[in-house]
Amino acid sequence: MTVTIEKQNGAFTEQSKADWQAFARFLPDGCYTLAAHDCAGAIAAIEPIAAWFNTASETERSDPAYLDRLLVKSNQLAFYLLRLAQELGAMYAERSGAELQRKRGYNAALFRLRKEAGERNEKFVHAVAEVAAENEVADLKASEVLADSIWEQTRLYYGAARDILQRMSQEISNLKAHREAYMKSDNTNFPG
Repeated sequence: MTVTIEKQNGAFTEQSKADWQAFARFLPDGCYTLAAHDCAGAIAAIEPIAAWFNTASETERSDPAYLDRLLVKSNQLAFYLLRLAQELGAMYAERSGAELQRKRGYNAALFRLRKEAGERNEKFVHAVAEVAAENEVADLKASEVLADSIWEQTRLYYGAARDILQRMSQEISNLKAHREAYMKSDNTNFPG
């Protein structure tokens, strides 16, 4: 079995490599690439933007320069959402791969148990074999559940951040319309 270990935006520690190698021994024969995802940078950048937007006071929002700051912050948020979406896509592939490996291991165990029962001329009891197969793939199931939970957490975070970006876009649109209406009224001092 060949295991390629890689980490995006950094390297694994030696202990992490050992942990992945220990996990890899449970995989059926094949070539795998295990990748850890680093969403921390995007999340760390999104949080202060969201906090700034959600805590802006009426005084700040009425400042004529607020629209310009809001445009900059929404562009930044869109960039970090793109990075998070890229990681989310990779996590989905990993989640699907973990599910496939668990199903493959389960079916291989059932097939082997059926074959062994036939070789011993014993009656094959499917319910007993299912329990044995589930036990054999318990580590793969744990990996699948972990990959699924990480993907789901990141997906929920992405959705919440995307909702904030939509709120920002709506506010930008409203402020631009207000600014244009005020400028058309022949008053050159935009109050906000």
